[in-house]
Amino acid sequence: VVMFNCPRPMPNPGDDEDAVLECDLSMQNPLACLNTSLLKTYSHINPTTSVLAAIIKRWAKARDINNPSRHTLSSYGYIL
Repeated sequence: VVMFNCPRPMPNPGDDEDAVLECDLSMQNPLACLNTSLLKTYSHINPTTSVLAAIIKRWAKARDINNPSRHTLSSYGYIL
């Protein structure tokens, strides 16, 4: 088990029975770690970056266009 620091407060499941926690998991992929580090750096430069990134990610997911295995860009690609 590996513990990670969460950049946002975790929802309390007792507060909302329908609450869903989503995350991206990557194993054996150093490029994913670099991408995450870059996004973190961008958000330190301009805090609105993380808000915009979340909006873009939700937008792409709602349109089902963020799946590289189906020849679309990843959410990271859209954010860049």
